[in-house]
Amino acid sequence: MRRANNSDIPFLVSESDKVFGKGYMTEDSVRDMIEGPEHYLYVGDRDGQPVVALYLRYEPDEVVCEETGVTPEELFEKSGGGKILHSKFMFVREDVQKMGIAQPFLGEVIDHVASEHPEYTLVYGVLWEYNGNVPVQKCCERNGYTFWKRLHQPYYKDEDYYCIICKGRCKCDGLLYIKSINREEKQ
Repeated sequence: MRRANNSDIPFLVSESDKVFGKGYMTEDSVRDMIEGPEHYLYVGDRDGQPVVALYLRYEPDEVVCEETGVTPEELFEKSGGGKILHSKFMFVREDVQKMGIAQPFLGEVIDHVASEHPEYTLVYGVLWEYNGNVPVQKCCERNGYTFWKRLHQPYYKDEDYYCIICKGRCKCDGLLYIKSINREEKQ
């Protein structure tokens, strides 16, 4: 596990295009993920090459509420008033999928970021659901995430994203999953 750097940009954009579709990530957006404050983009290597990536970023409460439809009161109940991380994406290179890489990587990165930043008390992700599949659901659940609610077409608003499933703007639904972190210190 290591922080992503500019040399990882081609891998990250290429794999994102394969996994999600064109426009989900661009070179500029990845550069912002690498360089931006309160952005945490990690990759894992195998044989000197990146094979897995996870991106977390701080989200203000009002953005979380707007994007998920939860109320400020509901969010406060879950976060305890601490800062919130958005687990924006995770993917594993196709040739090493189903080799047990994703689950420990997710746990290791979350634990690392949480230990370095005790101000975060909640991490959430919107898990992509298509054709009855939710690719990272079991991985997230095994790492302590729990289902909160279903979201209708959460990716549709991104006009530049060409979904590989929908063959255009994404009409896929999402499942909102959350995990409490650093709550013991806050209570």
